[in-house]
Amino acid sequence: MRIGVMVGPEQGDTARKVDRMLKDVEWAEAAGFDTVWVPQIPTDFDALTAIALMSTRTTRIEIGTAVVPLQAQHPVHLVRQALSTHAALNGRLALGVGPSHHWIVQDMLGLPYEKPAKFTRDYLDVLGAIKDLPGSIDVENDTFTVHNPLDIGPVAPMLSWSPRWGPSC
Repeated sequence: MRIGVMVGPEQGDTARKVDRMLKDVEWAEAAGFDTVWVPQIPTDFDALTAIALMSTRTTRIEIGTAVVPLQAQHPVHLVRQALSTHAALNGRLALGVGPSHHWIVQDMLGLPYEKPAKFTRDYLDVLGAIKDLPGSIDVENDTFTVHNPLDIGPVAPMLSWSPRWGPSC
């Protein structure tokens, strides 16, 4: 069994928020936790950027996103950002992704929120190309047509999932 803890974001003074996040991750590693999870909140810091910074204060703990909403960025952008963060953590990134909520995607960002399970499945087709990098991301599905050479690859295994999709996707 592995035990983790959720840290940041917090209400309060933005100027001191970074220091608080760094102290939180230092505490979690010293306390023996296996993982730290950082939520991607639409009104707060970017989770992957915060995680890259937090990695400068840790040596062994896995740090993950809980979760990065998919609709807000193109999957190739997320691949590059995740690979960069994964390298900063020397292979300790746990990338959690998901379709977010209609009130964030549609109401706050002004993006369509139609068939979120299908969108997620198509997005994961592109993210799954990480296992073949460096090389080209070549994916064509109902949502994405991606032919993008990428000369960087993961410093350690990045993704291992077994998505299960129901017939309504």
